Amino acid sequence: MQTHQLIAHPAYSPEAVRSVEARFGISGDWLRLRWRVEGSGKVVLPPFAGSQRADRLWETTCFEMFLLGRGGTYSEFNFSPSEAWAAYDFSDWRKGIAERPLEQDPVITPRKGRNMLIVDVALALPSLPDLPVCL
Repeated sequence: MQTHQLIAHPAYSPEAVRSVEARFGISGDWLRLRWRVEGSGKVVLPPFAGSQRADRLWETTCFEMFLLGRGGTYSEFNFSPSEAWAAYDFSDWRKGIAERPLEQDPVITPRKGRNMLIVDVALALPSLPDLPVCL
């Protein structure tokens, strides 16, 4: 699995979050993703929604993955700790949006402790765009 330390957007300083780590790797027919948030005591989690497609998840706590394709195309995936998810394809930067069909719903498993949040996601490989892509 590859691990990356994420950097907060300079315009939005986190209140208490100390770090966010993202990991990903392939296991069998699945892309496995994990986000680990240290200092998550003040993070507000959306209520449980169950595994379902939902729009506008980015307006609340969610985790995102972007896959860059050829010629400026890209795919965006949103995963909420509520277990709701979204997937879109774009023809260019924020243009030509279309819902991306998935072979099966992603499996989203959130775990929250007093000061740590872990969100694991398993996404079936056939749900991803054709390679090559860049994570």
